[in-house]
Amino acid sequence: MLVLRFSALGDVAMVAATLHEIAAAHRHVEFMAVSQPFMAPLFNGPDNVSCIAVDIHGRYNGLRGLWKLFLKLRDLRPDVVVDAHDVLRTQVLRLLFRLSGVKVVKIDKGRREKRQLTRRKNKELHPVKTMIERYREILNAAIGGQAATTGEVPRPAPAAPKEGGKCLGIAPFARYKGKCYPTSRMEKIVAHFSAYDDVEVYLFGGGAEEVKVLSEWEKKYHVVSMAGKTSLGNELIKLRGMDVVLSMDSANMHLASFVGVPVVSVWGATHPFAGFTGWKQASENCVQIELPCRPCSVFGNKPCYRGDYACMNIPEEILIAQLKKNLQLNK
Repeated sequence: MLVLRFSALGDVAMVAATLHEIAAAHRHVEFMAVSQPFMAPLFNGPDNVSCIAVDIHGRYNGLRGLWKLFLKLRDLRPDVVVDAHDVLRTQVLRLLFRLSGVKVVKIDKGRREKRQLTRRKNKELHPVKTMIERYREILNAAIGGQAATTGEVPRPAPAAPKEGGKCLGIAPFARYKGKCYPTSRMEKIVAHFSAYDDVEVYLFGGGAEEVKVLSEWEKKYHVVSMAGKTSLGNELIKLRGMDVVLSMDSANMHLASFVGVPVVSVWGATHPFAGFTGWKQASENCVQIELPCRPCSVFGNKPCYRGDYACMNIPEEILIAQLKKNLQLNK
């Protein structure tokens, strides 16, 4: 089985978690994920899962590159191709496979339900099917039946054994403003937990500006920034050692979920009802405030039409209390 999913990082992490789950229960099936090279560590797991790393921005870019990629994948002689992305690139690939006689299954992203959830007027505020459920459905359909999903999923070992203390991971950024908790308030949370002698705080992020901010916090407080210092594979190992992670609705939420760590997630313009909560995360750890305008976006990429981003006006005390609950701190 070929499983196509090229981006984004959080979505690939959800696909990987689901794929491992299904693969662990179906050892007779060989699963090959097709994704970008830096995402390959997400598919390290059961022996019947591997990753075909392809450079979609280089060798396999454009229509000519897609044809080369199709020929490369066709040579693997797949029995079935799963389109877990449903974008132009994968639409072309699945058409080519279908024309060559290969069974193809594609995801239903539920775009209509999500539009009803995020429209300004007459919102239908109820949870839609989660992306994890959608990935399970197409993988089960590709196998040819309802698969058991209780197989044991391998996870990377923590970077170092803990010795009685607690480890808190904080990933304070997201791609879009509508999903970012105010930096000044997040710094207060970092400062609060840095004062605990028995809590180690690790900061996660990427991109030049994020690295700069987290580096400043590392110098100012007794914390460690991992931003810009390691590969995705090593970051997964470090995340595995956390007792809890504080994250936005972002890739780091899904990476921490992938390695089985509880995540206190912050939701602003987006909403858990849209189906993008982390794999096996508790709903009580989703922190949000109810507003009639929420959610205004599935991905958080639309500017706030109110202009004030009131959805992120969440007191830091609420987040601190939820983290302390997860860390089992009494003071």
